Order: sequence, then structure tokens, then C-alpha cells
Amino acid sequence: MASSSPLRSETVAWARKVNSGWIVHHGLGENAEAYLAHLASTDPTRLSTACERAARLVDAGEPTEDPKPRFYAGLFSVATLEEAAQYLAGHWFTAECVPSLAGRSNCSTPPEGIGSETAAKIARIRKAVSELDHIPRSAE
Repeated sequence: MASSSPLRSETVAWARKVNSGWIVHHGLGENAEAYLAHLASTDPTRLSTACERAARLVDAGEPTEDPKPRFYAGLFSVATLEEAAQYLAGHWFTAECVPSLAGRSNCSTPPEGIGSETAAKIARIRKAVSELDHIPRSAE
């Protein structure tokens, strides 16, 4: 579903379509849609940036990798701590993938003793988010 990033003018519609088409747990899809609606009403520029970052992270992922963690990390990569507390409550994995939120977001805390694969995935996605400014835009 998220095979290639859209043109900039279509990014928000693309992100909403992708989000609504995925099965995700614990209300992440609904929270993401509420976050998109919040950005649409308060800061359309950040809305566009968040959706563009999500598309760029998905495009930069490995073809065999599940794109959902990258998508949501990109989407929430522009979230403030207050927005994270509201829209990522209960979604510790996504919050931990965003460098500006990791360990600071007051989202639910990671379970005791997360596995090494999970920790490695968080580290990879966090690194990709921190390098977003260096990931080329493939659809412009």
C-alpha cells in the first residue's frame, strides 16, 4: 500500500489513506487520524511536513521491512511533547522511535526487558528519523 511516496500536494491524502488501510493495535490508527486532524486545524505546514516525513521514511526502508513503524515514526516526528502525551499515550514503541520523544514523552513506558530485536529496530528507526533531512525526496 505504501510502495512509493506521493507528490507533495497529495502527501496528506496519501498518509490518511495509508493510515486508514492498515490494521494497527491499541488505537494507533485512530490516534494518528486525530493527530492529523489536529495538525490540519492548528498548523497545516507541520501537517504537510509530518506526512512528507512519513512517506520519506517508508520509501527509505528495506523492501522486506514492515513499513508501519517507519510511517508512524515519521508522522509523529514533528510532534511536541504535549501532542505525544495526547496522541501517543499507550504507544511507547512509536514514541521511542522518535529521537525528540524517546524517554521524554510521558507515553506508556516500555515493558521490562524488551528483546534485543525490538531494541535494535527502535535504534534503526530512530537513526533514520534523525537522518530525515538527508533522505532525498523521491517524488518531487
